[in-house]
Amino acid sequence: MTKLKKIISISLAAAIILIVILVILIIKKTSGPLPGGQFSEPTVVAPKFLDDAAKEKLGIAPETKIQSLKENEKGEVMVYKVINNDSDIVLSPAQIGSISPRQTPAK
Repeated sequence: MTKLKKIISISLAAAIILIVILVILIIKKTSGPLPGGQFSEPTVVAPKFLDDAAKEKLGIAPETKIQSLKENEKGEVMVYKVINNDSDIVLSPAQIGSISPRQTPAK
């Protein structure tokens, strides 16, 4: 008799877990996209490149192609990216990953 109670208890617990999972999946599917979430249209920005004067101010060789990613209120470059080939150009803020000192080559 105790073996039968264990089987019934395990079956009941499995059925409850299955029902909870199904309810969660149904709620997620019917809730729709969140505002500004993964279903929003990606923002596309026109790339801005530094001129020779701005590169000189930052101590960068004039022949290096540099894209400005962020500027302060005065228009000074805060974040930039070296462009080695056209696939390096950032067209959307979503393409910008986290910036870490470990990503820069050692001098």
